[in-house]
Amino acid sequence: MRVSYQGEPGAFSDEAIRQLIPHAESVGFPTFDEAVETAAAGAVDAVLLPVENTIYGSVVRSYDLIGESALTLCGETIVHVRQCLIAPPGRELISVRSVASHPVAIEQCRRAIAQHGWQVVQALDTAGSVRGVLDGSIAADAAIAGPLAAERYGAEVLLADIQDDPGNYTRFLLAARDAVAQALAGLPPDRTVVRLELTNRRGSLHAALGLFAERGINLRMLLSRPIPAQPWRYRFYLEVDTDAEAVREALAALGDHGTGRVLGSYRGAER
Repeated sequence: MRVSYQGEPGAFSDEAIRQLIPHAESVGFPTFDEAVETAAAGAVDAVLLPVENTIYGSVVRSYDLIGESALTLCGETIVHVRQCLIAPPGRELISVRSVASHPVAIEQCRRAIAQHGWQVVQALDTAGSVRGVLDGSIAADAAIAGPLAAERYGAEVLLADIQDDPGNYTRFLLAARDAVAQALAGLPPDRTVVRLELTNRRGSLHAALGLFAERGINLRMLLSRPIPAQPWRYRFYLEVDTDAEAVREALAALGDHGTGRVLGSYRGAER
């Protein structure tokens, strides 16, 4: 089993794959687009994408890519984001003057950065910043990344859990071509993601959401995204607490309010 992700070995997405499918080989790509395209083409078995962070909200690019692809969502996992100060072996904390990391990770660790007076060097990836500090391609004394990155590159954790908010979690969804998705689904699904494109008229969204409410289906997430080449029109992504069949029954009653497509179902991750 080979699963693609955006990032470098040791990134939080790499950790998420280990957590969800321990036996899988993780394959990193520079962009979300490449990771999804590789899975859609069948060069890997599946793709894992971050879709939501407890601090920064939805990762909208992930929903757009899945919504435009022929892939089917089939799994979920949640990773506790632990940011660490990571340095080459032998470096002491007192000698660290500059740190490198992805801008989001830097923002998550502002308190520690200010406390120690570190200069910040922005990088494209948390794990990549560790690799860059070790091989000299990034001019910084240390990096901020997860503990898996230190393990992957043979670096040392000088300070653990330096993130400002200890309750920092990222949710990931697994997607694959339909036949593979069915094999990966595992336990009976209890959550479904659907994409809606509604008629641009009064009450269409209310009518669509009402179809789920009438059936006692809980709405977990609602995200609006602009439709390309159609200025000021939007599509909606919904995550609901039920299986795909119940969602299809609701969509069948949508009528002239618009159209909907089920993007997949999965078993919700343990909280």
